[in-house]
Amino acid sequence: MPSLLHSLTLVCALLVVCVSAQSSAIGDSHCGKGYCLSAIFDNAKGEIGYTLLVPRASSDSPVTGWHGVGQGERMAGANMMISWVNGDSTVTTSHRTTASGHKDPHTVTDAATTSTGNVNSSFVTVNWSLPQSTAPSASMAHIYAVSPKTPPSADAAAQLTMHSSYEQFTLNMTKVYAEAPLASQATQTVASASEAEAPSRDLSDNATRIYIVHMTFMLFAWLILVPLGVLIARYGRTLFRWFPSHRGIQLATLLFVFIAFFLGIAAMCVEGAKHQFNHLHHQLGLAILILLFAQVALGYFAHSYRAKTGQRWIGFLHAPLGILLFGLAVWNIHEGFQLWKWDAGELPSYIVYGWTGLVCLLYLGGLAFLPREIRLHREEKLSPAPTKVQ
Repeated sequence: MPSLLHSLTLVCALLVVCVSAQSSAIGDSHCGKGYCLSAIFDNAKGEIGYTLLVPRASSDSPVTGWHGVGQGERMAGANMMISWVNGDSTVTTSHRTTASGHKDPHTVTDAATTSTGNVNSSFVTVNWSLPQSTAPSASMAHIYAVSPKTPPSADAAAQLTMHSSYEQFTLNMTKVYAEAPLASQATQTVASASEAEAPSRDLSDNATRIYIVHMTFMLFAWLILVPLGVLIARYGRTLFRWFPSHRGIQLATLLFVFIAFFLGIAAMCVEGAKHQFNHLHHQLGLAILILLFAQVALGYFAHSYRAKTGQRWIGFLHAPLGILLFGLAVWNIHEGFQLWKWDAGELPSYIVYGWTGLVCLLYLGGLAFLPREIRLHREEKLSPAPTKVQ
């Protein structure tokens, strides 16, 4: 009898443990800027179930852009689920991956992957599951990316615009998951999400004012000063004394760009953002600033070397680098407009492209003077140097 009682006790204990294990979900949650994510591991099904909540600014506010969550430390090779809301309030979910970073990820057809999405007055909710053949770790790497531009169609294979920001984080997929807090945590992010995603035209906001000055300085430097300096050099070599004006304009360009670069960093600090240079606009901006310093130094040495030796080979490096910098700057201006929360649409980019086309035509027109420039340079080399008066 005692042994039977002991056996029954063991069976009951095992049942309690089993029920407890089944009722205690294993997983983790994470809230970032404008979103919350939960991940729950189902050992019986061998999958991880994800829920993404994106708060809406208000019930009547439009839902734009796409959001993506991926398993992995970086975009390359990540197992991603990307979602967006269409014009009819349906939600498209797209399972994607890419072999290399910063390439448009391609869609993946996987019968084991399921996904759904819906929109209500408070949230955009996306649910999906991904197969997990082995038990997940206590530090499972994930990435999150967002873009303010909605894909052009509801097709799961629709073309995506590049993300405007991204985040890397880890989830502890071995701990007991507390089921309640996700919605409440997501609700608490409504205010920050509204500020982050909605158009921001409040000129009383310090960050907005600083961004506008940053943009104004950069546009003036790259679309007015740089073309003016380049065209003066192109036409002035055969028509007038061009170098003092070219030098002054390019030094002014360096000053404006230098100030604007740090204004951009200051604006991010005011917003409380961690300026990790994790967007193409930031990375290009830093590269352009470094190249601009190199370009100014190259111009100085090109002029000094030619004055001493009559040789122009340094100038043959200086001119193409200047053209390259102008092209990179136009590209980066477009990237900056993609981050601009004023919600001005595509018109500013079209204006910049039109102006760039006009500058290119004027520069190409100046190449007609190139034969005369070469002839004058040869005559200059053949003529004797003037005698200095003692």
